[in-house]
Amino acid sequence: MHVGNHPAIKVHQFVILLDKLLDRELKKTNTISFSQFMILAAVNFHPGLSQKMIANARQTTEAAVSRHVVSLVKKGYLTTSVNSKDRKVHVLKLSPKGKKLFAQGSQVVEKTMNHVFNQLPKQNIDDLVKSFDIMLTTLQVEFPDLSCQ
Repeated sequence: MHVGNHPAIKVHQFVILLDKLLDRELKKTNTISFSQFMILAAVNFHPGLSQKMIANARQTTEAAVSRHVVSLVKKGYLTTSVNSKDRKVHVLKLSPKGKKLFAQGSQVVEKTMNHVFNQLPKQNIDDLVKSFDIMLTTLQVEFPDLSCQ
């Protein structure tokens, strides 16, 4: 099989384009990027996360997360506090304004993803989910310290 036709390459191309689409749609209505939305999502589902934990989960640098966090704090969507046990660790929480923005952004993300995925029959989507669960399990054995959640 030619490398350009390999499923992994197709998945990579899909993820890049979906990220760009989600970024564009979120910026239209919510004035935040998809990366910023993902930080809000992480904090929404796991209040009290640190920037380092988010960077590890997102497989990005702490500096990149820090830039987004600073912007989200300035806009009033996140609050930070210093961990009492380790003053270098900043604990993140959604502000009421951030909770509202996350809810609005979630609707945009869901609508956008439904637009893309509704091009497939439900059975194909179910098969994709099952297939990715199997492949993710395989990769998580190889890289147990990396979490994509």
